[in-house]
Amino acid sequence: MFYRHLKPTFQRRKLRSASAENARVEMEWSLLGLWGMGLYAQAELLRAGIAPKRLSVAKMLRAFRRILRDYLHPSEHGKTLCRLLQDALMDAYPRKNKTSREYPRKKQEKPPGAPQIHPATLAQRTRAKQIRTETRKGLPA
Repeated sequence: MFYRHLKPTFQRRKLRSASAENARVEMEWSLLGLWGMGLYAQAELLRAGIAPKRLSVAKMLRAFRRILRDYLHPSEHGKTLCRLLQDALMDAYPRKNKTSREYPRKKQEKPPGAPQIHPATLAQRTRAKQIRTETRKGLPA
């Protein structure tokens, strides 16, 4: 789960470093930063009497980003980092196992059935005869 939170949620799909050594250092600091924020958020949840497993990593990151962005000019009164982290919880609905939903993922096409043959109408037969005579005369259809 931690790897899943690191890449898409923490926006580390691509590293910005050019060399392998710098990329390794960047990844280690990213892991350390995410881990530290998670520990701080879990401590705040424990202090509030909330189970730490209810922490939403995406909402936790949103809370930290908001405080870092608006630390001088808070947009809402009373929204401290502690309060934002206590609100950074997953929804209470029960999660289901999604590993094999819509399996198999291959397209299930039905095989073609027997052809349906319809007899030509009188108008279609006369039009076909007309086209045949016009092509024998050398006229375009």
